Amino acid sequence: MAFGKNKGSESTSTSTGNRQQKRAKKTWVQVVVMIIKRIFKWLRQLLSVLYEILQEILNTTVYLFSIALKFISSPSTPCLLAISVFGLVMIVTTAQWWGVGVWLGKLLGLGGAFGAFRMGAGAAGMFLGLCLNIFQLSSEMWKISRQFAEYYAAKDIKVDMDSDDSEADKNVKTRLNNWLSHDHSTLKRFRSTTYILETGLMISYTLLANMSFWGLVLGGIALIAPELTIKLVSATISLLGGVSQDSDEEPEQYSI
Repeated sequence: MAFGKNKGSESTSTSTGNRQQKRAKKTWVQVVVMIIKRIFKWLRQLLSVLYEILQEILNTTVYLFSIALKFISSPSTPCLLAISVFGLVMIVTTAQWWGVGVWLGKLLGLGGAFGAFRMGAGAAGMFLGLCLNIFQLSSEMWKISRQFAEYYAAKDIKVDMDSDDSEADKNVKTRLNNWLSHDHSTLKRFRSTTYILETGLMISYTLLANMSFWGLVLGGIALIAPELTIKLVSATISLLGGVSQDSDEEPEQYSI
């Protein structure tokens, strides 16, 4: 009887041990599965975050490109660029005329290197350059300003008249009938005179005081570029400035 009981107890303990082993094995597998699930869950979350970041990058890139495209294709952009070029040319021209004024001041014996006379001579050179450029433009304003062109057309001003060769100088009534045209021809002659004076000053200053490659370049910019760039600004503003307004309205044409 005792032997039977021991055998039964051994059988019971063996089955209990097997169940514990199976339970331990099952628990170990569950832990591994749980870890794997968590790893893949983190991977999915990471991929989801990366996808969202990539999507936002793509959306931002497209948005920025659309803004750049709108800026490039905007009719105001050439106006802005033309104004910027004109501003740079004016800076160069102003610096050149400042140098011309200081150079002329030194030739006349005005002041030292950092004296008040030097500042005055430079300011006088800038003022001289401004006056010359304004008078050079005076007979060309009908090509630049819509207001001038409308006035010239209303007054029937002949922009190609040369009073030196005209028979109108011999006839008072004929001259009175073309008085404004003769005034315009006077402005054209003064324009030629100011160009000769400006060219002579710039060439003399470049050769005698600022002789270098960049000196030649800056001198050429100061001589030629101001009128060209102001015509460019006028053209872009007059033509493209109106395009940028509301097309449903009758916009007032931009003009300088």
